[in-house]
Amino acid sequence: MRPVLLGGLGVLTGALLIGGALALGLLGLPVGLGLDQPEGRVLEAGLIALALGSAILAIVGAAPWDRRLIRAALAVFSTGLLVTTLTSHAPADDPLIFAFLAGGLLASIGVVLLALGLVLTPGAPRLLAALFGAGILSAVLGLAVQSLPEGFPRAEAAMLLLLLAVWCVMAGLAAFGLLAMRADRDGLNVLRTGAARDAGA
Repeated sequence: MRPVLLGGLGVLTGALLIGGALALGLLGLPVGLGLDQPEGRVLEAGLIALALGSAILAIVGAAPWDRRLIRAALAVFSTGLLVTTLTSHAPADDPLIFAFLAGGLLASIGVVLLALGLVLTPGAPRLLAALFGAGILSAVLGLAVQSLPEGFPRAEAAMLLLLLAVWCVMAGLAAFGLLAMRADRDGLNVLRTGAARDAGA
């Protein structure tokens, strides 16, 4: 299997597993990193697949991720996911908890950089930026509603907005993975032709 297809498959699989795990959480099942239950294992498997797929695409660097910023974003994102997943079983009083938090911060920065790189790339990749932008906006709103007056259902609203943020990002990553899997010779020509046409417009 070619590296581009392998990376795209990893990103797509990881995004679907994470989205499925969150759906199980909405059904009342315990879902979270560090849990020794099937639902937690699904989430961890999704994060690892997503991290490895993103790392492969960061190294390969073919269209539609041929912009350096996108490749750097994927590298930062995959590093953060791996660090967070590998340290997720550390107890709260273990120094590794700082690595866990740093990994989450790195992954968040990677998402923001990826959205910016997609916005700056003409053609099909720019369409994905809307999903990442919606996810980032939902995350910001989810944090902002926690400062509203006590009469407002802050916890419920924040949870819904943060879940929406994750699902938007996962949808964007799944679409990104699909583009990667279709990036054979004809697919690359289509994407680059569209990018050249947009640049000349």
